[in-house]
Amino acid sequence: RQTVLFAGYLNNEELKELCEIAQAIAAQSKAFSLKTKEIIFAPPSRTPRMLWLSIQDSDDYNNLVKGIEKEVLRQQKERGIFRGVRISSRPPHPHITLARFHESDWPSIQQKMRHFKINLPQIKESFEVKSIDIMKSTLMRAGAKYEKILGIKL
Repeated sequence: RQTVLFAGYLNNEELKELCEIAQAIAAQSKAFSLKTKEIIFAPPSRTPRMLWLSIQDSDDYNNLVKGIEKEVLRQQKERGIFRGVRISSRPPHPHITLARFHESDWPSIQQKMRHFKINLPQIKESFEVKSIDIMKSTLMRAGAKYEKILGIKL
């Protein structure tokens, strides 16, 4: 799963509106392929706390993300809704999160990788994106619990 937009806390009406926006943007899109690049520690330029499978830049993906973001921003300005949604000024960085760990574990991970001479692989594969899902995440002591709210075909 790839997070396209983190919506934060939405009330039921805002969630319904976000689903409608995603459906409208998805209706203008078609299925597309994404290509993987490599496994990296992330986020880039900060102390890592995740392992990502990075995805090559894609106009189809970027257009889908930017379409949703543009409409959410318009609704924020015109109607004052989606206040909890933060749109990044950085370009999308498509990836798949493979693992999460605590920042404090990073030195130990680095040491073990050097000791065992582990290099992160490049992975050159493609996969078809045929739908997007609206997901709800609930933080639990054991980690996040994810629930699918709506699936939308492209």
